[in-house]
Amino acid sequence: MCARILGAKYFPNGDILSATARNNMSYTWRSILKGLEVLKRGIIWHVGDGSSIRIWEDPWLPREWTRRPITPRRNNLLGRVDELIDQSQGTWDEQLVRDIFWPQDAELILALPVHGDMEDVLAWHYDNRGIFSVRSAYKVQRAYEKRMSSRPTASSSNAGNNTESFPWKRLWGLKCPGKIKHHLWRMSHNSLAVRKELARRGMDLDTKCVMCSRLEEDGAHLFFKCKWAVKVWREMGMEKHRCVLESKLSGLEVMKYILGIEEREQMVVVTFLWLWWLERNRVREGEKRKSVEDIAFMCKQYASEYLNICKHSVEPVQAPKQLWRRPAQGWVEINSDGAYSKNSGEGGWGVIIRDEMGDVVEAAAGKSIRLLDAFQSEVVACLAGVMLAEELGAERIVDSLLKQTLLC
Repeated sequence: MCARILGAKYFPNGDILSATARNNMSYTWRSILKGLEVLKRGIIWHVGDGSSIRIWEDPWLPREWTRRPITPRRNNLLGRVDELIDQSQGTWDEQLVRDIFWPQDAELILALPVHGDMEDVLAWHYDNRGIFSVRSAYKVQRAYEKRMSSRPTASSSNAGNNTESFPWKRLWGLKCPGKIKHHLWRMSHNSLAVRKELARRGMDLDTKCVMCSRLEEDGAHLFFKCKWAVKVWREMGMEKHRCVLESKLSGLEVMKYILGIEEREQMVVVTFLWLWWLERNRVREGEKRKSVEDIAFMCKQYASEYLNICKHSVEPVQAPKQLWRRPAQGWVEINSDGAYSKNSGEGGWGVIIRDEMGDVVEAAAGKSIRLLDAFQSEVVACLAGVMLAEELGAERIVDSLLKQTLLC
């Protein structure tokens, strides 16, 4: 329902990628638009019949620095990718492509496979399977920010807040659940929804601490200075660490200190930061606050469990390599392989078909003129094997590359 309302109001044409900012838009929609900007930097159209892809506006050419044609449009009247396809042959109109585009674009276009019986599909460019992930999108955004910035990240105003040199791998390697690591990451970036931060972003609300209702609630007060938090720290026997942490000037400084303390104490501290945030949210919703003793006990108990779980975790056993086996009686097996040269964009393929005795029934090899990557060369080889088996009239096929049974 929420998505339908936002769609009807902000992109009634049904295309969210074409939505733009407008006056008096909601905070929710403004946030979504920020996410869309990141999404647009990583999506790509996979060509099917080409009818949905705009030649000059949409990202559809698989390369890193830009996925749109670099050839100037000038007075060219062609607008959709399907106009570049020879519909009678189901392939690119090579002469037309070379006449319109610069060589850099033309060679890339002619290497793309065309699927006239399929629709065009949007995919994530930075994943081999085309599947979007937040982790990948974060890397894309960070790379974009580096390219756009002509000066170092740190400046006189944020010299102690340089995220580039922070040991993030140590944070993500902590022996605790992912939800706690994510909470610590948000603390490092001062992005927790504490009341003072919300007020800074324009929200009209009472900024008094949820737990003690005395001073303004920022990260330093909530976790290290609030009178109830102080009592928990002392109950846990971590007062020395609290005294150091309350003097830190940023979330990054806090996290650097935590990552440097002894492992068992470190786990108690990070567990407290997570449980205290949960407790604060419970109290904000009107629930009764747990006792200091209960929270301190939970912090120590959970921390001990996290460490014990990691200590007794079994290393994954590496599966033995599977040797080639003869197919069952009445079946044939296809073994195929592809080769690819990144320098020339060319490659080759080879196929062997064996019967249930392991004898070679048929073999073939060929050259591939235009390839995008090594994966495409493997797919071309696999397809050649299936077509060869079809010519032989085979009805029961096992393809070693696809790892599945093909019934023809």
